Amino acid sequence: MQSISVCCSVLSALCDTDYTLRKQIRREVLPSKINRDIPLHVGDSLKALIVRGLSSIQDVVKTNAGGLIYTLCKKNVNRMNFHVGFGNAAGFLMENGLMSETQKPYSFSGDLSPDEEVILEEDKTGKVKAYDAISGTIKATVKEDPLEGLTDEERKMEEEKLLDLMAKLEKTGMLKMTVNK
Repeated sequence: MQSISVCCSVLSALCDTDYTLRKQIRREVLPSKINRDIPLHVGDSLKALIVRGLSSIQDVVKTNAGGLIYTLCKKNVNRMNFHVGFGNAAGFLMENGLMSETQKPYSFSGDLSPDEEVILEEDKTGKVKAYDAISGTIKATVKEDPLEGLTDEERKMEEEKLLDLMAKLEKTGMLKMTVNK
């Protein structure tokens, strides 16, 4: 992890001085077309290594990894949160006094460059999957109604199971039923 820290520090300093270099490094480190179904820190890619550096217990690694991503994101907190997720960036933002910047409204179109297109994936039913701003991944679509597709008999069985579980919880003292009159 120390070697990543040194590389991040050098790349961050270079990106601060040269716009074209920052743009090229951003394409490599923060690609817009990636599989966001899996967490960003999983894998062997450069982005995964740097995102793992954001949650390192070594302050130098965390600071340098965060500094590089922040620089690559044109020192825009919302853009950084989009690329790595707020959960991954929160420690860096807090340590550097940038947490208040996250309160500003975020819009994909206003904060992203034209080369950072937003890819909205669709599930099997054609619904657009939701972007999870905390983890930086795409959320799996949640079934609207858990009882959807069940017959009346199956619904009745589920109701009985639920009532049995509530009765057991009441007997153990974990749940106290109250009756409103």
